[in-house]
Amino acid sequence: MSSHRFGDLQALLAQLDGRVTACPSYADLRNLRGLARAQCGDALGARSDFEQALTLNPNYATARYCLAWLHTKFESTSGAGLAVAVALPLPAAARAQIDFVRQVRAGRTDLPPAVIDGLPVPVAWRELDRLWVCVLRGTHAQAAEQLRRVGALDGDFPALLHAAGMLRRGVPDWPSLQAWAAAFDGNPYSDTLGRVAADLALAGGDAAGARSALAWGALLSLDLSAYWVAVGTQHESRGEERAALVALGRAVQVDGERVEARIALGFLFAARGQATDAIEQFEAASRLAPGYADVRYELGLLYAAEERFDRAAVELGAALDAHPGYVLAQLALGNVFVATGRDEDAVQLLQSVRASGLRSADVEATLARLHQRLGHPIQARRARERARAAARGASRG
Repeated sequence: MSSHRFGDLQALLAQLDGRVTACPSYADLRNLRGLARAQCGDALGARSDFEQALTLNPNYATARYCLAWLHTKFESTSGAGLAVAVALPLPAAARAQIDFVRQVRAGRTDLPPAVIDGLPVPVAWRELDRLWVCVLRGTHAQAAEQLRRVGALDGDFPALLHAAGMLRRGVPDWPSLQAWAAAFDGNPYSDTLGRVAADLALAGGDAAGARSALAWGALLSLDLSAYWVAVGTQHESRGEERAALVALGRAVQVDGERVEARIALGFLFAARGQATDAIEQFEAASRLAPGYADVRYELGLLYAAEERFDRAAVELGAALDAHPGYVLAQLALGNVFVATGRDEDAVQLLQSVRASGLRSADVEATLARLHQRLGHPIQARRARERARAAARGASRG
């Protein structure tokens, strides 16, 4: 394990290189690789990735923060005030944090406590900033007191501090604190690298290392909901459904407004056949993020399975509003229309499914029945012929 506790940073970077090559238009991957490059000391490479992420998504606030934060690392060579200029479109809290980081990087570790107390940032960020400054100052006693403050934020944190090696038998471990300070460096978004490192460890069969990497990442942001989602996802990947339910339930308990936690728990309930519980989670997720097409689609399927067709039609229609080319949502809504006797609407949607390139004997057979009911004998005959051809192709395959 490296001093950054992200495992082998070069292996992590190689993993991200492969992901970016496979999905070059994913802004999240560009931002992740930028963070990894920054941890490796490659400021120019990191800058390129953050700028590419913003080119792909100009409204990507996290990438903009990371770019502004990176400029604080080499502002003397890139022009005074560039970090502040990049941060200008960000919310006030992010701008305040960037300005604070600039001051600390300029050697202002003697800032009075009131400066951090007055930062208009989330409580977690203030606690992280306090610990960062304590470690940079080398004030062991103050750092120990700040660790106690962090541990008191939530009952989960003391165990995470031990798992990450920052506390050993209740005593702060100074080398681990210094490694934490180097990894945090004023950027709470670096926690995402902990999740990538955990995935790598898990792929290598190191479950303990994966949990340690997740704990390390969680202590760079104090984002417990994200931590428990990651833990739940790991349990689910190993087929440990009960443990996954506990972890994802904890993620929702920690932050009921976190849409990712609601979605992950909803999918797990759906996979277990717990439709009522799944619907509850997806309904909450759709209120939090009404434009998530996958959530509206899954909710529509669940309603359709319970023959609540009016609700199913609303949700599947919302999925198509968010993503008009969503073929599976077209197919599902077409089937809802079939079940409710809206034959003409069903034909229109199922023909769109065909036009998308999806070839299915079931779709063609359904179209044949619909055309027959609507008095379209020629279209019905052609659909039956296509259904037979699709069935023959499937049997040969």
